[in-house]
Amino acid sequence: MHFSPFKIILLVAVLLFAVFVQRQCSSYGQAFQEIPKYVASFEAQNMLGEKVFFGEVKGEVTLVVLTASWCPSCRAELPSLRKIHEAYESRGLKVVMIDEDEDFATAQKYQEKEKFPWTMLFWNYDAMNAFGNPRVIPVNFLVNAKDSITYVGVGAFDEREMRSAIEGLLTK
Repeated sequence: MHFSPFKIILLVAVLLFAVFVQRQCSSYGQAFQEIPKYVASFEAQNMLGEKVFFGEVKGEVTLVVLTASWCPSCRAELPSLRKIHEAYESRGLKVVMIDEDEDFATAQKYQEKEKFPWTMLFWNYDAMNAFGNPRVIPVNFLVNAKDSITYVGVGAFDEREMRSAIEGLLTK
């Protein structure tokens, strides 16, 4: 069987391309550089333009939500997020939303339109690093009073599962 140089080059090119695609796809499966065990202190800008520390806005139990106005899955979880906020705010749950829109003005418009009843911060590298620099949104973190991350959810969360995780922390 005889292969021309063109066919050999073509075969090698196809194999190299397949290896490249496989490596690219496998890196997208890793949502985090590293999932942190606790939240390191960070400072971010709230929607009033003020700099605040995470410690100033967190609660006994804190649900941190990484989101953006352009993200369909993020918007889809808003009704469940509102229900959870209403159900557990009086028991000590704080919701802290970190917006990952491209600019602060877009984040402010999102806050004004949706009228979120919880704290919304604008992303920065310190905040993203505090949560393992995830490469996807939405991502949800449940944080206890000692800043330990007890639950991480990638994608729109399951309301029943989230309620169970919150109940477990609030009763401790």
